[in-house]
Amino acid sequence: MAFTNIDKPDSFLGVESFERSNGSPRNPFDAAHGFGDALWRNAMGNYQELLDPNGEFGFHQEARYNGALVANRAVDAAVLGTTAHGNHGKSVNELHWSSNPETDGMSFAQSIEAEFKETLKDLNADLLAGDITQAEFDSAVRDARINAILDHIAFTKTMKAGYLRQDILDAAGHSDIKHIAINAQDPAFDTAAEVSAHNESIRDSYSTATLEQTDLYRQNRALVEEVFDPVLRAEGPKSQAVIDAADKALNQRLVDNFEDYARLFPEVDTPDRVRANVIATEAIMRGNADDLKSFHDRLQNDPDTRSKLVALETNILDDLRNSGAFPDGDHDKLPDTISEFYNELTRHYVRANNFEKARSSAETYHAGVRGLDAALIDRVNEAFDNRGENLRQSAVDGDSPNTKVKAGGIIGGVGMVFAGLAVFTKYQAETVDDPQSFDEWAARKAPQLIASLPATAGLVGGVALLAMAGPMGLAFTIAFGAAEGYVVFKEFLQDYITANEQYEDNKLVPLARLALDTLAEFEKTNIYKMAETAARVMAEYVIEPFFKLLTPEILSAAGESVLFNPGPKAGDPLQKNPWLVGEDLSILVGNDENDVLIHFGAGEAYGLDGNDWLIAYKPDFYEAGDRVGQAPGAGEEDTRPEVDQETALLLDGGRGNDVVLAAIGEKAETVGGEGRDWIWNTSKGGVIYGDTKDGAIAGANGERVSVPDSYWESSNHSDNFWYWPETTIMDARPNDVLKFYGMPLTGGKQGVPMIAFGPRATLGGGGRSGGARCAALFRSVHDLHELHVHGQ
Repeated sequence: MAFTNIDKPDSFLGVESFERSNGSPRNPFDAAHGFGDALWRNAMGNYQELLDPNGEFGFHQEARYNGALVANRAVDAAVLGTTAHGNHGKSVNELHWSSNPETDGMSFAQSIEAEFKETLKDLNADLLAGDITQAEFDSAVRDARINAILDHIAFTKTMKAGYLRQDILDAAGHSDIKHIAINAQDPAFDTAAEVSAHNESIRDSYSTATLEQTDLYRQNRALVEEVFDPVLRAEGPKSQAVIDAADKALNQRLVDNFEDYARLFPEVDTPDRVRANVIATEAIMRGNADDLKSFHDRLQNDPDTRSKLVALETNILDDLRNSGAFPDGDHDKLPDTISEFYNELTRHYVRANNFEKARSSAETYHAGVRGLDAALIDRVNEAFDNRGENLRQSAVDGDSPNTKVKAGGIIGGVGMVFAGLAVFTKYQAETVDDPQSFDEWAARKAPQLIASLPATAGLVGGVALLAMAGPMGLAFTIAFGAAEGYVVFKEFLQDYITANEQYEDNKLVPLARLALDTLAEFEKTNIYKMAETAARVMAEYVIEPFFKLLTPEILSAAGESVLFNPGPKAGDPLQKNPWLVGEDLSILVGNDENDVLIHFGAGEAYGLDGNDWLIAYKPDFYEAGDRVGQAPGAGEEDTRPEVDQETALLLDGGRGNDVVLAAIGEKAETVGGEGRDWIWNTSKGGVIYGDTKDGAIAGANGERVSVPDSYWESSNHSDNFWYWPETTIMDARPNDVLKFYGMPLTGGKQGVPMIAFGPRATLGGGGRSGGARCAALFRSVHDLHELHVHGQ
């Protein structure tokens, strides 16, 4: 069923059959009638009895062709381009069956009844005069009834076209069909009085004389006769199933002739043009629910707005026809909303390694929506800014941020990277004059610590040195008033100055110097002697402002969304590249600067150019059929998406010298990409690629370009793998190295196979004897491309 995001009448939600009040079965289309319940029962008298006295034709108010799917709420109706479902007001009933036919004229259905009565009168006269036999009379009456029912169905279908928005009818060349408002929920009106006045004004448009002259009615009448005439003329009573099948076939023919009927008939595959229009409309209508009528009026009556919507719709239509992103033949999997469309399109280009096209597509649709409604984009941006600022403030304050907390009480979503800031700054300060890789520096600084830790603490403690986790970090320590935090902060300030004073454009260095001077003066006061008070004062007036400047903007993504790094925020004095945080199946895409991408789910993260940090902690892994996201509460419907295959996290560093780290979790894929990368994957069953998964590189337009092995075996692509059991290196080469916490085990040009037995306390193991050990068997350098590391 198309457009699952639309709030439909309750009776449509997955219900295939239900019962009327008298216990007889109804089909789902009965829930939204063309001719309303009360009108049919109370005002239309003997209409049903007259046209189908014996029930041979299945003609009654609950017949499927008397149903149409329109939305419940005004905003959904605006998105779909229809009136809203609900109780029929008096004015819409008057269009169907006039209460004063002598003064206001007959409705179309009343004309059908009157014409049939006149035909029946003439046939009775012919029978009484002996001009026709009883058999001829019976046959002629049956023919008249069939023709009247065909007229009724054609009128009903044409009348339902009137449920469409007027600009939709006009654009299709059916301006002589006028929009019908069922009630005051119609997005074009505010009050019931407005609805009544409008419906009264179009009354003549639905008279028999006028409607029979319209192209749409003539086309519909021909299609109705083609589909229903053989069904009705077949001998014997017509079952509900037979009538339903004919109506489904008719609806398909109606949509083939007038595509916008698909907005009313959900079982018919929605044509791409209509889907593109609904998606474009959805992009702006939901953001204007508080002032829907004024925006609805602008959409219909302002040429500039119309042209911009058409441009947006055209872009969407072109992309919907991209069979790579949206495969043909499976309409149930096509997008219903702008977010679904945007996610699927950008995910397609990302997975095709065409990152420029993915980013440009995102920018195109952002600009298209902004052109239609800049205020909507501003509201969305403000919401994202607030969320990002909350995450950023959480990192500064030391609170667990508003994303998944996967490591108990001490490691939060963004905080796990922020916690290592002091360590990384010390590394920068100590290697200004003696450049070396971060892992080499970390291993040299604390090998005894690493070797002495038990297995799980060794992971978390070692990762802390790598700016991944560990204690809550410097800012958090100070926020809790720990006395040693004051000393550490002073050391951090000095380290920051040493590491960054060489950069003239670093605006935080003068502030760090000022902070040191302030602390020096503060130490001379009596307050300084009161440690707890001192910590609070320093945190409020010196430390927190400093870290607020130092901490980058933080942007987050969840679900199946795609998040591109937009670059430094306007007004940021340090022009820091934002950090991206993802969960669920979201995709993070960096830019050409140095990115920090953090993922907790089973999505994807791509660093692209620059020397990037891609980090995962306890990434998710899903089996086929698993649902993604937070489980609903007891008794709530589970609407979470399902994965159709095994799904694990992918971290891809791209070009540049990247750091790619995956801690714990299961089956994460870590890819270094082009450049000299450091990769440490500790997920169970983790898969490691030092270069690219297919051994090729990206061309100018995202196409994959094959390169010889010599390209990867140069010093420019020497990768640094850190050992962990139960992981597999897929493409180790002679120029790569394998290390144990920074200590070389094999690789490079030494060409010497080596067996390293790690201490049980560090690498795990088990067994009652206490003698089980983890062994890493390294083949010769030339066989490293099939290296497997086994734990026993």
